[in-house]
Amino acid sequence: LRPPRTHHCRITDRCVARYDHYCCYIGNSVGHNNYRWFFGFVWATALHAALILTASASRLLLLAASLLAHHDPHHGPARPHAHSHEAAAAYYGDASPPPPPPLPRPSALVFGRAALEAARTCPVAMLLCLYCAAVSALLVGFGSFHALLISRNLTTYEHIKQVYKGEDGVVRNPFDRGLLGNWAEALMPDATLRRVYSTPLDDRQSPHPLPAACSPSNARPPTLPQAAVGAPPRGML
Repeated sequence: LRPPRTHHCRITDRCVARYDHYCCYIGNSVGHNNYRWFFGFVWATALHAALILTASASRLLLLAASLLAHHDPHHGPARPHAHSHEAAAAYYGDASPPPPPPLPRPSALVFGRAALEAARTCPVAMLLCLYCAAVSALLVGFGSFHALLISRNLTTYEHIKQVYKGEDGVVRNPFDRGLLGNWAEALMPDATLRRVYSTPLDDRQSPHPLPAACSPSNARPPTLPQAAVGAPPRGML
C-alpha cells in the first residue's frame, strides 16, 4: 500500500515520501528526507547572490566617486570642516581663518554620468549587479513561497493540485499541526517525526476532524481473496 502524501515521480521513476517537486538544479526529487537541505540551499544561494550584489555595487560606487573627484575639483579631497573655533585653531594654527563653506553636493545628472563612466570602466561589476539582482529577487520569492508552504504543512504538489480543498472552497489540511509543529516536521525529520507525516492526526489532535473512514483507529488490513490464502501453486517454492 502507498503511504499518504507519497507520490510517484515520473522523472526519477521513484515513489517519494512527502513528494514536493522535481528540481532540475539539483537533479533529484525533493521529498521528506532532503526537503530541509533544499530549503537551506535556496536561502544560502539567495544570500550568496545578495553578497555579490553588494560587493559589485560598492565597487561601482567607489569607482564613480573617484571619477567624480578626478573630473570635478569641487568634490575632491577637502579640508576638514571647522564647526567651532577650537577645531579651526587645531587645523590652521593660531591665525585661523573662518570655517570654509560646505561643499556643494553633486547633482543627479553629474552623478549619473559618473556612474555610467564607472560601468564602462568596470563592465564585469555592472553585469554582476544586474545578474545577482535578478537571481536574488527570484530566490527570495521562491524561498518565501516555500516558507509559506512549511507554515501550512503543504507541499508544492498538494498546493498545485489543491488536494485538501473541499467542495465549499475551504482548505482543510489534516496534517496541519500549528506553526511550530509544521516547521519542526519540515526541518527536523528525526526518528520521532518520521512517522508523523504518514499518519494523519485523529480527532483529538487535528483542528480539522477527519471522516470516520479515514481515522487511523478504523484502519483494517486488506483482505486477500480466498484463492490467494491457500497453498502456493505447484512448482513454486
